[in-house]
Amino acid sequence: ENFPEITEIFKEILEKLPANERPLPEDFPNGQYVIQGYCKYGYLGYSAIQPPSDEEKEITRRIATEFGNVYQRFIDLQKAEAQAREAQIQLSLERIRAKSMSMQHSDELSNFLTVVFEQFDVLNLKPIYCNLTFFDIDNNRSTYRMTGKKGASLIATQEIDMDASTVWQQEIEEWKAGRPNEVDVLYIPFESLPEIRELFKEILEKLPANERPLSEDFP
Repeated sequence: ENFPEITEIFKEILEKLPANERPLPEDFPNGQYVIQGYCKYGYLGYSAIQPPSDEEKEITRRIATEFGNVYQRFIDLQKAEAQAREAQIQLSLERIRAKSMSMQHSDELSNFLTVVFEQFDVLNLKPIYCNLTFFDIDNNRSTYRMTGKKGASLIATQEIDMDASTVWQQEIEEWKAGRPNEVDVLYIPFESLPEIRELFKEILEKLPANERPLSEDFP
Protein backbone atom coordinates (compact mmCIF):
# COMPACT_ATOMS: atom_id res chain seq x y z
CA GLU A 1 0.00 0.00 0.00
CA ASN A 2 3.02 2.34 0.31
CA PHE A 3 4.19 1.78 -3.25
CA PRO A 4 2.30 4.77 -4.79
CA GLU A 5 3.97 7.07 -2.23
CA ILE A 6 7.41 5.70 -3.11
CA THR A 7 6.64 5.99 -6.82
CA GLU A 8 5.74 9.66 -6.34
CA ILE A 9 9.04 10.37 -4.53
CA PHE A 10 11.05 8.87 -7.40
CA LYS A 11 8.70 10.11 -10.14
CA GLU A 12 11.38 12.22 -11.86
CA ILE A 13 13.79 9.35 -12.49
CA LEU A 14 11.08 6.77 -13.13
CA GLU A 15 9.67 8.87 -15.96
CA LYS A 16 13.05 8.73 -17.69
CA LEU A 17 12.70 4.97 -18.07
CA PRO A 18 10.81 3.50 -21.02
CA ALA A 19 7.30 2.61 -19.90
CA ASN A 20 7.94 -1.12 -20.23
CA GLU A 21 11.01 -0.89 -17.93
CA ARG A 22 9.46 1.00 -15.01
CA PRO A 23 8.88 -0.98 -11.78
CA LEU A 24 5.15 -1.22 -11.07
CA PRO A 25 3.13 -2.14 -7.93
CA GLU A 26 2.12 -5.42 -9.55
CA ASP A 27 5.81 -6.39 -9.72
CA PHE A 28 5.66 -6.68 -5.91
CA PRO A 29 2.37 -8.47 -5.16
CA ASN A 30 3.46 -9.35 -1.62
CA GLY A 31 5.36 -6.14 -0.91
CA GLN A 32 8.79 -4.81 -1.82
CA TYR A 33 12.06 -5.62 -0.05
CA VAL A 34 14.74 -2.94 -0.48
CA ILE A 35 18.14 -4.41 0.36
CA GLN A 36 20.77 -1.69 0.85
CA GLY A 37 24.48 -2.08 1.44
CA TYR A 38 26.16 0.74 3.35
CA CYS A 39 29.16 2.63 1.98
CA LYS A 40 30.73 5.89 3.09
CA TYR A 41 28.86 7.81 0.38
CA GLY A 42 25.40 6.36 0.86
CA TYR A 43 23.65 3.12 -0.04
CA LEU A 44 23.98 0.69 -2.92
CA GLY A 45 21.49 -2.10 -3.28
CA TYR A 46 18.50 -3.60 -5.01
CA SER A 47 14.80 -4.31 -4.68
CA ALA A 48 13.29 -7.79 -4.59
CA ILE A 49 10.07 -9.63 -3.83
CA GLN A 50 11.63 -11.79 -1.13
CA PRO A 51 13.76 -11.06 1.95
CA PRO A 52 17.49 -11.68 1.50
CA SER A 53 19.30 -14.68 2.94
CA ASP A 54 22.37 -14.16 5.13
CA GLU A 55 24.57 -14.96 2.14
CA GLU A 56 22.75 -12.41 -0.05
CA LYS A 57 23.14 -9.76 2.63
CA GLU A 58 26.87 -10.50 2.84
CA ILE A 59 27.21 -10.27 -0.94
CA THR A 60 25.40 -6.93 -0.90
CA ARG A 61 27.66 -5.68 1.90
CA ARG A 62 30.82 -6.66 0.04
CA ILE A 63 29.68 -5.10 -3.24
CA ALA A 64 28.71 -1.84 -1.52
CA THR A 65 32.03 -1.73 0.35
CA GLU A 66 34.00 -2.33 -2.83
CA PHE A 67 32.03 0.38 -4.61
CA GLY A 68 32.85 2.81 -1.81
CA ASN A 69 36.56 2.11 -2.26
CA VAL A 70 36.42 2.45 -6.05
CA TYR A 71 34.26 5.57 -5.91
CA GLN A 72 36.84 7.26 -3.68
CA ARG A 73 39.39 6.75 -6.43
CA PHE A 74 36.91 8.18 -8.91
CA ILE A 75 36.45 11.29 -6.74
CA ASP A 76 40.21 11.68 -6.41
CA LEU A 77 40.51 11.50 -10.19
CA GLN A 78 37.77 14.10 -10.61
CA LYS A 79 39.61 16.42 -8.21
CA ALA A 80 42.85 15.96 -10.15
CA GLU A 81 41.05 16.69 -13.44
CA ALA A 82 39.44 19.80 -11.94
CA GLN A 83 42.83 21.01 -10.70
CA ALA A 84 44.36 20.42 -14.14
CA ARG A 85 41.47 22.28 -15.78
CA GLU A 86 41.87 25.20 -13.41
CA ALA A 87 45.60 25.35 -14.17
CA GLN A 88 44.76 25.43 -17.88
CA ILE A 89 42.26 28.26 -17.34
CA GLN A 90 44.79 30.21 -15.29
CA LEU A 91 47.37 29.85 -18.06
CA SER A 92 44.88 31.19 -20.62
CA LEU A 93 44.02 34.11 -18.33
CA GLU A 94 47.71 34.91 -17.99
CA ARG A 95 48.16 34.93 -21.77
CA ILE A 96 45.16 37.26 -22.17
CA ARG A 97 46.42 39.46 -19.36
CA ALA A 98 49.90 39.68 -20.89
CA LYS A 99 48.50 40.57 -24.31
CA SER A 100 46.18 43.27 -22.97
CA MET A 101 48.95 44.83 -20.86
CA SER A 102 51.28 45.04 -23.86
CA MET A 103 48.79 47.00 -26.01
CA GLN A 104 49.68 50.60 -26.84
CA HIS A 105 47.17 51.41 -29.59
CA SER A 106 43.51 50.62 -30.20
CA ASP A 107 44.38 48.78 -33.44
CA GLU A 108 46.03 46.15 -31.27
CA LEU A 109 42.60 45.14 -29.99
CA SER A 110 42.28 43.12 -33.18
CA ASN A 111 45.33 41.01 -32.32
CA PHE A 112 44.08 40.83 -28.76
CA LEU A 113 40.83 39.29 -30.02
CA THR A 114 42.82 36.65 -31.90
CA VAL A 115 44.58 35.73 -28.64
CA VAL A 116 41.19 35.52 -26.90
CA PHE A 117 39.91 33.23 -29.67
CA GLU A 118 42.97 31.01 -29.30
CA GLN A 119 42.37 30.68 -25.55
CA PHE A 120 38.67 29.89 -26.01
CA ASP A 121 39.76 27.25 -28.52
CA VAL A 122 42.46 25.80 -26.23
CA LEU A 123 39.86 25.53 -23.45
CA ASN A 124 37.54 23.69 -25.88
CA LEU A 125 34.74 26.27 -25.89
CA LYS A 126 34.45 25.67 -29.66
CA PRO A 127 34.24 29.30 -30.83
CA ILE A 128 33.45 30.13 -34.46
CA TYR A 129 34.76 33.69 -34.11
CA CYS A 130 35.29 36.29 -31.37
CA ASN A 131 33.91 39.79 -31.00
CA LEU A 132 34.38 42.85 -28.81
CA THR A 133 31.73 45.57 -28.48
CA PHE A 134 32.00 48.96 -26.80
CA PHE A 135 28.77 50.83 -26.02
CA ASP A 136 28.47 54.63 -26.04
CA ILE A 137 25.11 55.19 -24.36
CA ASP A 138 25.27 59.00 -24.56
CA ASN A 139 25.62 58.94 -28.34
CA ASN A 140 23.46 55.86 -28.94
CA ARG A 141 26.34 54.16 -30.76
CA SER A 142 28.36 50.98 -30.43
CA THR A 143 31.77 50.06 -31.79
CA TYR A 144 32.10 46.46 -32.96
CA ARG A 145 35.26 44.44 -33.59
CA MET A 146 35.52 40.80 -34.58
CA THR A 147 37.85 38.08 -35.75
CA GLY A 148 37.31 35.98 -38.80
CA LYS A 149 36.70 32.27 -38.55
CA LYS A 150 39.41 30.39 -36.67
CA GLY A 151 40.48 33.64 -35.03
CA ALA A 152 41.76 35.38 -38.16
CA SER A 153 42.82 38.91 -37.18
CA LEU A 154 40.94 41.87 -38.69
CA ILE A 155 42.07 45.45 -38.08
CA ALA A 156 38.71 47.12 -38.59
CA THR A 157 35.70 48.37 -36.66
CA GLN A 158 32.07 49.08 -37.44
CA GLU A 159 29.97 51.79 -35.83
CA ILE A 160 26.39 50.65 -35.25
CA ASP A 161 23.37 52.55 -33.94
CA MET A 162 22.04 50.94 -30.79
CA ASP A 163 18.55 50.72 -32.27
CA ALA A 164 19.76 49.31 -35.60
CA SER A 165 17.80 46.09 -35.16
CA THR A 166 15.59 44.37 -32.62
CA VAL A 167 18.23 41.69 -32.02
CA TRP A 168 20.89 44.32 -31.38
CA GLN A 169 18.53 46.27 -29.11
CA GLN A 170 17.93 43.09 -27.12
CA GLU A 171 21.68 42.61 -26.68
CA ILE A 172 22.12 46.18 -25.47
CA GLU A 173 19.19 45.97 -23.05
CA GLU A 174 20.69 42.79 -21.60
CA TRP A 175 23.97 44.65 -21.13
CA LYS A 176 22.25 47.60 -19.45
CA ALA A 177 20.42 45.28 -17.07
CA GLY A 178 23.47 43.14 -16.35
CA ARG A 179 25.73 43.05 -13.34
CA PRO A 180 29.52 42.72 -13.14
CA ASN A 181 30.82 39.19 -13.80
CA GLU A 182 27.59 38.07 -15.49
CA VAL A 183 27.57 36.19 -18.79
CA ASP A 184 24.85 37.05 -21.29
CA VAL A 185 23.71 34.31 -23.67
CA LEU A 186 21.87 35.56 -26.74
CA TYR A 187 20.26 32.91 -28.93
CA ILE A 188 19.70 33.89 -32.57
CA PRO A 189 17.53 31.44 -34.53
CA PHE A 190 18.92 30.27 -37.84
CA GLU A 191 16.22 32.12 -39.75
CA SER A 192 17.30 35.43 -38.14
CA LEU A 193 20.98 35.07 -39.09
CA PRO A 194 20.60 36.86 -42.48
CA GLU A 195 19.34 39.93 -40.58
CA ILE A 196 22.46 39.84 -38.40
CA ARG A 197 24.74 39.42 -41.40
CA GLU A 198 23.12 42.46 -42.99
CA LEU A 199 23.60 44.45 -39.79
CA PHE A 200 27.33 43.67 -39.75
CA LYS A 201 27.76 43.74 -43.52
CA GLU A 202 30.33 46.55 -43.43
CA ILE A 203 32.84 44.74 -41.22
CA LEU A 204 32.14 41.29 -42.68
CA GLU A 205 33.05 42.52 -46.16
CA LYS A 206 36.48 43.52 -44.87
CA LEU A 207 37.25 39.87 -44.14
CA PRO A 208 38.56 37.57 -46.88
CA ALA A 209 35.65 35.49 -48.18
CA ASN A 210 37.00 32.26 -46.69
CA GLU A 211 37.24 33.83 -43.21
CA ARG A 212 33.71 35.28 -43.04
CA PRO A 213 31.31 33.53 -40.64
CA LEU A 214 28.37 32.18 -42.61
CA SER A 215 24.86 31.21 -41.62
CA GLU A 216 25.84 27.62 -42.43
CA ASP A 217 28.37 27.75 -39.60
CA PHE A 218 25.44 27.90 -37.17
CA PRO A 219 23.04 25.23 -38.45
